[in-house]
Amino acid sequence: MRSIDKRVELLRAIGHPARIKILEELMKGVKCVSDIEGFLGISQPNVSQHLSLLRRYGA
Repeated sequence: MRSIDKRVELLRAIGHPARIKILEELMKGVKCVSDIEGFLGISQPNVSQHLSLLRRYGA
């Protein structure tokens, strides 16, 4: 994958409002999935999916 393509994919990955909130919280310190569930108000599978996408694109 070209460098520009990688950057586009990363921006898509972090562009979702829930993923932005996750990243903001993780910048404050380590969180477990249940912590993220609590502050976002979404299910564990949904949190895991968001985390997987962030990890896949190196966010």
